[in-house]
Formats: sequence, structure tokens, C-alpha cells
Amino acid sequence: MFDWVGDVLDWLLDVISQIFIGLAEMVQDLGVMLLEVVLDLALVVIGFLTLPTFLAGGLGSYLNAIDPAVLYFLSKSGISAGFELLGAGLMFRLTRKLLTLGQW
Repeated sequence: MFDWVGDVLDWLLDVISQIFIGLAEMVQDLGVMLLEVVLDLALVVIGFLTLPTFLAGGLGSYLNAIDPAVLYFLSKSGISAGFELLGAGLMFRLTRKLLTLGQW
């Protein structure tokens, strides 16, 4: 005879649980929105960075002044692979600094 009371209480419990699930999802979405704002801010900061003046013309302007014989021996010595390794290491260090907010 009072089965409808149990049904109403089950419905009310389901409504309350859905409210808490919705609140939890809103908190997760808030975290994602905060991360988006932080990453957009990082993009703006990176966009304001300028190249150093000695790199504005490129490295080609410095390499043109070197004697061709010296350039030949530099190419045979594997200096290009060394510069690639140094560049990769520098990029790793800068990326690590950026991702950890300079803590390392």
C-alpha cells in the first residue's frame, strides 16, 4: 500500500546522486578551463619573446665568412651532428624548465 513512498524516496536519492555527479563533473571542467587559461597565457608570453639580435640574420651570414677549406674539414669532422646534439639538449633543458615552471 505504501510502495509509492519507497518509489519516491528512490527517485529522490537518484536525483541527489545525479546532482553530486554533476557537481563533480563541473569541478573537473573547471580544472580543464583553468589549464586552458594557463596554457593560453604561456602562448602569449612565448609570442612576446624575440630572437636575439645575433640570430636575426641567421647563422648563414656567419658561415659565409669562413674559408671553404675550413668548411670542408668542419663538415668531415661531424660538427653538424654535434650541433644537432647540443640543440636537442638545449631544447630539452628549456622545455623541462618551462614545464616545471623553473623549479629545476
